[in-house]
Amino acid sequence: MPGALHCTIAAGDAARSPWDAIVIGAGPAGSVAAILLARAGFEVLLVDRAVFPREKTCGCCVAASAIAALARLDLAHLLDHHGAAPMDRFDLRSAGQALEVPLPPGRVLSRRRFDAALVEEAILAGAAFLPRCLASVTAPDDLYRHVRLKAEGSNFHAKARLVIAAGGLGFSFDSGPGRARPLDRPWRRSRLGAATIVAGTEIDLPAGAVRMMVGAHGYVGLARIEDGRIAVAGALDPPRVRTLGLGAAAAEVFEECAQAPPADLASARWLGAPELTRRPQRIAGQRVLAIGDAAGFVEPFTGEGIAWAVGSARAAAALAVDFLKRDAVPWCTAMETQWTRSHAAFIAARQRRCRVIAEALRHGLLQSGCMRLGRAWPQLSRFVVNLVHGPTSVIMSGAAPARGSA
Repeated sequence: MPGALHCTIAAGDAARSPWDAIVIGAGPAGSVAAILLARAGFEVLLVDRAVFPREKTCGCCVAASAIAALARLDLAHLLDHHGAAPMDRFDLRSAGQALEVPLPPGRVLSRRRFDAALVEEAILAGAAFLPRCLASVTAPDDLYRHVRLKAEGSNFHAKARLVIAAGGLGFSFDSGPGRARPLDRPWRRSRLGAATIVAGTEIDLPAGAVRMMVGAHGYVGLARIEDGRIAVAGALDPPRVRTLGLGAAAAEVFEECAQAPPADLASARWLGAPELTRRPQRIAGQRVLAIGDAAGFVEPFTGEGIAWAVGSARAAAALAVDFLKRDAVPWCTAMETQWTRSHAAFIAARQRRCRVIAEALRHGLLQSGCMRLGRAWPQLSRFVVNLVHGPTSVIMSGAAPARGSA
């Protein structure tokens, strides 16, 4: 278990000189972007409101497509180093039905360890790290985008030639007078995220299996993490959560699927997230690009969320390097258009597929019919899995060029 990651720069020092890039948010998307930009030789400031290591609302699954992307960045070794558990099959259950589908080999690693390991890699690559810092994007000028930092009990103002917004669900950036908060539109049927980690010693969850249980008011997934405990993560209907609370709403899903909830589920410390499925109006502005969950999010199932984060970070970093290697150039709105199109073509397209699956799971008859088809024609189930877990495009997986390269 990594120890606490301390800041490598004081907030006051972070505000004294301009940065090539400020990355807001040290989840997988932000940390990978910081790693790539720092490796390319740029001055990078990585900030996050949390102190690392920290827990995260997530099922802790890392899909095969994410592992492939991490391998191309020479980061996949982190999974082995931290003892990530295997993941090779998906066990779907609803009332009276079960369907098991093989998955491309993936891993399960707690976000507490995974995210801290990526931040450590960013620091090793040369990025400055400032935790426990609230950051908000403010107005641009001809050469910089300005960022307000609230840390150490004071407000500071930093600036960068480019800002990467990776602050997660609901994070927003100002896009000019009268056009603030471009990322605040949740899908009308969006569910709330919830997660915890329990001992779960009485749960029969074979090695390599991840289990999803689907009920009338949401679904709950189980995955065994590196230390043998079980990560419990779900997407639950907001009215049910308001009525029962996160733990009881999750326990209800277990019971609907004729599964006994873990004994320590009721006493577990739950983490909640806002509405999961969000449809951003804009994901780019003057000298700012949104990546990861800040660029839009759909309920994931078995680790594809990490793949989206890594893919979007790599693509945005490649675009950023191309811009930053040209000194003191004015902003070009074509870069906003290019990022919007690239994200829509590769990340958003995969998110739409997950959204279709999420919608199917809301309808009992449709869900039941799909499960019967999956058992009758296993190749159909594998086809759906490949649609969700298939490798991202070359644009999303290409490594960022070195500084000064053509």
